[in-house]
Amino acid sequence: TVALDAAIQARDRSLRAHVLADVGAQHNFLGYPDDCLEIAGLAEGDQRVGPAVRMAIHTVKARAHAAADDLASARRHIRLAEESFAAATGPAATATGWAATFSTAAHLYARTGHAAAVLARRSGEEADREDARQRLTRAVEAFDPATHHRALALCAARLAHLCLDAEEYEPAAHWTRS
Repeated sequence: TVALDAAIQARDRSLRAHVLADVGAQHNFLGYPDDCLEIAGLAEGDQRVGPAVRMAIHTVKARAHAAADDLASARRHIRLAEESFAAATGPAATATGWAATFSTAAHLYARTGHAAAVLARRSGEEADREDARQRLTRAVEAFDPATHHRALALCAARLAHLCLDAEEYEPAAHWTRS
């Protein structure tokens, strides 16, 4: 509530949308994917929100759709996140300041990788698991270990979890150690 109020007072639409996406993600984490989708939908509705934040919104929605067993929508939002990333980093990119800090390939791979991992767990399909594995591995390779400890740890933990689901114990041990 404090973060949302501060974003509104700052008149920063992208920050407001990012806070709403984070609030939605928290609802999803607590087991309320429908609430997450409703809250993230408030953020998605403002067309003035920059593409870097739109990428974040789509990945939050992808995870919520996967949690709600709407796998087609989860896949669609992963693709929309990729499209938003392309807009955020392409020749017409305008992201500056705080939003530019997560307009990196590492962030795209991590965000879509976590969403793909939830999707893989729900679908049980090897293709989804491999997609998640590739995305998260790219994130680990792209993040700077000197500045992104938490992001790396979360990606490695998710990779270990994917490996355990597939009963691949050696790779799971590798990712757990890393």
